[in-house]
Amino acid sequence: MKYCILLLSFVSISSFSQDDPFLASDGFTPFWNNPAATASWNKFSINTTYRNQWPALSGNRQTLAFSTEADLYAGGKSSYRNVINLPIGFNAIFQSNGPQKIQSLNVPLSIPIKLGKTTLAIGAAAGIKRIDYDWAKLTFGDPAIPTAGTTFDLNTGLFWYGKRHYLGLSVTNLTSPKIGTYQRPRQYCFQAGYKIKLGNHTLFPMLNGTYVDGFYALRAMAYFQFKEDLFSIGAGFNHRSSVVASATVRIKKFKLAYVFEVYTSKLNNAQGNSHELRLSYTMPKVFPAKMKMVTPPF
Repeated sequence: MKYCILLLSFVSISSFSQDDPFLASDGFTPFWNNPAATASWNKFSINTTYRNQWPALSGNRQTLAFSTEADLYAGGKSSYRNVINLPIGFNAIFQSNGPQKIQSLNVPLSIPIKLGKTTLAIGAAAGIKRIDYDWAKLTFGDPAIPTAGTTFDLNTGLFWYGKRHYLGLSVTNLTSPKIGTYQRPRQYCFQAGYKIKLGNHTLFPMLNGTYVDGFYALRAMAYFQFKEDLFSIGAGFNHRSSVVASATVRIKKFKLAYVFEVYTSKLNNAQGNSHELRLSYTMPKVFPAKMKMVTPPF
């Protein structure tokens, strides 16, 4: 039994090393994995997210993410003419899975380009990735286990949005960062959503896809947002193994979101379901009418 546990732990570590964290609260919030989406929705925001995945397992996956974004302008007056628009942010993600610890820090920059009443943004996020191991939790001398260290990391992306839609393509771990025997593969991401008005309310169908190292995942979700964005509920699924339910409440400029993910595989009783909690402070954009810009989907 001891060796089985060690084997499962090692497999868990290897699996965890193959993909970036996926956070589902309050939509797919693509600025976590697409730097071009930075400050697309908000003039300023601060977001903190905690995800506890497979809590029934010892040394389960846990993710703590922090992000801030600001829509900056320079070189012009309040009329927004002859200005340089340069959205900027900061992302910090801390992951743990058994003895493995991964910290990712980066600074996303976005260049928005107006295309009629829509906007196409080009973005990049440069930063570092750090890997550590706590072998006090698991000790066995396997040379295949990666060594600790820090390396440069780079993400890139495109993000196009208008009054009723958004569409994004991005690549994380573009440089395939390597530390010892460990190498993080490139991850290709796709994000899309469409806004449907239902009287005073709004329905947001959203789609998110990832491809990494021969493995792909497709996730779909829909949010029903009550008028004035006071409250929203959502439901969705991961095409491989889970269904998702979510609720978000807004109190002035603060948003609190909760996501509950139920796994449908036969291992569900052993691994447990997942929980995600997010707290955000947001200052939505106010666009001058002369700019012919429109408020993004959410």
